[in-house]
Amino acid sequence: MCSYLFKVDSTYRFRRLVPKDIIAQALILTASGKPRTEWNISLNTKDHETAKRLRVPHIVDTDRQTDEARAKIVQGQQATPKDPTAQAREREEAAAMAALAAESQARREARGGLRTLWRKRRATSIAALTPEQAAAVDLLKERDAKIEELTAAIAVMEKDKYGPAFQAEQAEATAKQRAEQVARLAQNVPQAASITGLYERYALSGSANPKTVARWRPRVASFVEHLGLDDVTGVKRGDLNNWTAALIAKGLAKKTVADGYLPPVKVILGLAYDDELIQSNPSSGLKVRGPSAVMVRDRDLTDDEAITILRGSLQPQSERLSPEHALARRWVPWLCAYTGARVAEMTPTACWRHTAGARRVGCACDPRGRINQGRQGPSCAPASPFD
Repeated sequence: MCSYLFKVDSTYRFRRLVPKDIIAQALILTASGKPRTEWNISLNTKDHETAKRLRVPHIVDTDRQTDEARAKIVQGQQATPKDPTAQAREREEAAAMAALAAESQARREARGGLRTLWRKRRATSIAALTPEQAAAVDLLKERDAKIEELTAAIAVMEKDKYGPAFQAEQAEATAKQRAEQVARLAQNVPQAASITGLYERYALSGSANPKTVARWRPRVASFVEHLGLDDVTGVKRGDLNNWTAALIAKGLAKKTVADGYLPPVKVILGLAYDDELIQSNPSSGLKVRGPSAVMVRDRDLTDDEAITILRGSLQPQSERLSPEHALARRWVPWLCAYTGARVAEMTPTACWRHTAGARRVGCACDPRGRINQGRQGPSCAPASPFD
């Protein structure tokens, strides 16, 4: 698990909660002057390795803000006592506020019978009420309907502002622009020698997983866009080196470029070489050069982090969650801790298996419930006998 990283759609964000004692003191504020409860910052990247690297400055900055806030708390605790006059004024103000609150509560309790009566009348058919009472109920219902309408409209506006619909429109516009550019580059290129044409032929062959094909397609378009032509016969080894260097310069990790961007281009060049469209494969033996990834911390959770996660799973869940979701928050962290499986491997119930008389859980499955056979076999762990 990677701390402080989470995804919105496909973009990584940095999210870190502000400690409760600092929130209570209102020592870290938002731009609007309200007490900050969390830091939630977009990292503007879809690559996991890049996100891990970009989160480091935010971790340092939030650590600094937290340390400064805690220092202020300590200073406040060590400060000299207030003078008697100020203390007396604060006591008077507190007593006045308490008296006002008590009066308000007393008036509310005195209105209890009337509130019950009006609730009863609002739930009663207006045919059983006097015209004046029915008119009052109608006005209250109209007001409630208007409030619900405005609340729904505000929710839609907030949801669509930067929500899934906005993200989908942005992604669609970007994809359309890239497709038009690639189409212009491919106008004068024979289909047999087209880079995108060769890739689509590979996609239709069924040699790769559909998800892999979909993930690679924009990366092939990125290569064509960088190259400036959609002709495989014009690809030189220097073009590949320049492209990988440009990706590294954008902040992508060397491993991401080597394992995520270069493979589809190598497949295309391999097809072109097999079809004798090119005399040699310029990607043969190609290596990506770039800085090695910096290990800012151990991949495993610390004992304190594990205790925090497991202790959090025992806390009462929000009433807005469905019973299934609440139970998942309660048990999945413990199951992952017991088996070592990932959350995505643990949650599909179709991936529980009986093997050699023992129940096994945490088997990575495809949407049809079939176990994915990785390089080291299926990822499964024995389940507890009482499951």
